Amino acid sequence: MTGMTLTLRTNPNVHLDASLLGGQFASEPITEILQLRLPVIAGKHAMLVQDLFNVQPRTDDRVVIRGDLAHLHHIGNRWSTGKLFVEGNVGDGFASRLSGGEVHLHGNAGNKTAEQMRGGILHVIGNVGDDLGCPLHGRRSGMSGGTIHIVGNAGQYAGYRMRRGTMMIQGDCGPYLGCDIVAGTIITTGRIDRGLAVGMHRGTVIVPSGTSFSPLRFTPPESQRLSIASIIANDVEARLPNVAAALRSSISRSLGDMTCGGRGEIWIY
Repeated sequence: MTGMTLTLRTNPNVHLDASLLGGQFASEPITEILQLRLPVIAGKHAMLVQDLFNVQPRTDDRVVIRGDLAHLHHIGNRWSTGKLFVEGNVGDGFASRLSGGEVHLHGNAGNKTAEQMRGGILHVIGNVGDDLGCPLHGRRSGMSGGTIHIVGNAGQYAGYRMRRGTMMIQGDCGPYLGCDIVAGTIITTGRIDRGLAVGMHRGTVIVPSGTSFSPLRFTPPESQRLSIASIIANDVEARLPNVAAALRSSISRSLGDMTCGGRGEIWIY
């Protein structure tokens, strides 16, 4: 993979499908990258990369994209290897179908960030919209592997139908966090709106004390010391040291959703 920096010099006044700025595009020669066509969403036209960006090679293997990219959607689509750094706000579907490598965003992202994620690492310093890690349209399962770390807030339905992996949200969450989760781990440090883990089948959602959830769907919390909590603490200590310390002490555990078999767990630290 060739390192390069793409700097936005012309802000498009239309919404573009930028999914070609993902996958293995950086392995192509810069002359070919400049000719990539980014289609206008719900339109018949396209814009060339060379009409939007200045593209410069780098001495390292990083791919860096800079600028106000809010009108560009699906940047980082199908990213599978190497490191992608995006500096600026992005549109919907950022890092969609991420399967490997690392994707870093310093800015805010729209809806459906990391939809259908299967592996790799996503690190966002900023807020994300609705449906973080959700399924692609028509699919039954959402995030199925990898690690998401959001240093900011998330909208509604974060972790919807999550099947595997770890999601950390260092901020507030909208309604229905962990809705219909099948497996995996979700950790949050901020306030959570209504509908926490509704429809939960299995998996673990870890929340701060004072978080409310339905007493009809979940058992009353009981104070416990869990060996698995120490393992999770080791995994998240570098990113969430305060949470890791809390997990190594006594936590409260609630089981649910009882309307779906009651095999999931909410941990309160």
